[in-house]
Amino acid sequence: MRTPEGTQRSERTAAIGAGIATLAQWSLRLILIAVGLYIVGIVIGQLWIILLPVLLALILSTVLWPPVAFLRRKGWPPALAALTVVVGALGVLTGVIALITPPVASQLENIAAAASDGLT
Repeated sequence: MRTPEGTQRSERTAAIGAGIATLAQWSLRLILIAVGLYIVGIVIGQLWIILLPVLLALILSTVLWPPVAFLRRKGWPPALAALTVVVGALGVLTGVIALITPPVASQLENIAAAASDGLT
């Protein structure tokens, strides 16, 4: 049995209209997410001077907590354990910098020459 041409057209129009409505809804959601991320980026940019030290302190305290907890379990006072771990971490950082500095310093002439060649 054949359906009238008008019925097929109205079904097609309804299907296309529903698809366009769904597409519009998803597009609006995507735009709202993009605007929200942009606003969050602006806020983080404005608060970065506060967020950076806080984030670095959280990372540092997370990394240094296990050795402090170990020393406290061994009976060390909390302040002495924290001080020992911080001084030890600074010593390790100083040692790493001392090991890296001579090779980098010996290559400075090559780096400067390569940079000047790249600019000309």
